Amino acid sequence: MAALKTELKLTKIEPTEETNKIQEYHLTSEEEQLKITIELPKELIPLQEKSKITIQISDQPLETKNTKIALEGKVNRKTKTENKYVYLASFGGLQMRIETPKEQKLLTPTRTIYLNIT
Repeated sequence: MAALKTELKLTKIEPTEETNKIQEYHLTSEEEQLKITIELPKELIPLQEKSKITIQISDQPLETKNTKIALEGKVNRKTKTENKYVYLASFGGLQMRIETPKEQKLLTPTRTIYLNIT
């Protein structure tokens, strides 16, 4: 099982342009130079800015005990710029963007992935 697990800091919460029921959560890990932006329903997760959360992404279903949210989705796109990789995934229409300097073999386009937020 391939997996990525990291602790991130919630740096910003913004409403999306389409609807105010969905918000964009901006997460960063300075240590791993990782940035994740994910859309989630506002009522689903009562997170506050500056809080720390753990994200786990896997190619196999994950244990959901003590999990705030568990999603299944697909990686849509992978692009590489001069100094970073950008991965786009969708969870039933909710979008996630991951930016990292390290290539993530787990995040291959069209692969089904599982996401847990704790």
